Amino acid sequence: MVKYNTAGHQENYLNEYKRRFNSETTYHTNLKPNLIRRGEFATAGYPIFIVNLPEITLRTEQILTSTLEIKRLTAQLPNIAVSQFLIETMGNEIVSTNEIEGVQSTRQEVDDAIVAANDSKTNARLTSTVKKYQDILKGDFLHIENLEDIRIIYDELLKGEINRADLPDGQLFRTNPVYIQGGSVDKKVLVAPTSEVEITHRLADWLMFINGHDVPFLIKALIGHYFFREYPSFL
Repeated sequence: MVKYNTAGHQENYLNEYKRRFNSETTYHTNLKPNLIRRGEFATAGYPIFIVNLPEITLRTEQILTSTLEIKRLTAQLPNIAVSQFLIETMGNEIVSTNEIEGVQSTRQEVDDAIVAANDSKTNARLTSTVKKYQDILKGDFLHIENLEDIRIIYDELLKGEINRADLPDGQLFRTNPVYIQGGSVDKKVLVAPTSEVEITHRLADWLMFINGHDVPFLIKALIGHYFFREYPSFL
């Protein structure tokens, strides 16, 4: 990471930005990052971009090679072993992801949800999340082509997890300003756009980006996830 004191080295700062932005190895996007200015939502006039460094290319190759090796080894296992491996991996993934996002959950809760997902008469927390993972494992991949798809996935993923009074109050998203608070009372670590119109415009840009074909899929997944996770409060 390169950091300059913009007050004393503005020219160096801009030259470094231009060098990276105009590099032949740079992938550009139509997305602009969320910022917080004096505790309020703000956005930058500079779009998100990524310089495809040699390390990124090598890491991508390692991921693809490992994926092929996992598929080869999996093909040698009996179906019941593959099923158990996927269930175990799914459980660990849900707990780990929730922990990163600050959502409290235990492996026992996930195990109970896995049972409930296969038994319509049983209810358990995280059941909707497990069902969505199961859909992906079955090859029923998510296709997000419009804003309505985002809300549909939200409703499916969090069915029974959120009180009705806390559901989005707009046509698709929230209409009032919301934010995520940090450790101190007066610290805002993330502030969502202040209106449903602004959210709609920015997510429309995101949809255009993730459905495009001019950026390698792994890089696109990283940028798409980074941009979208800035919106945990808009729904």
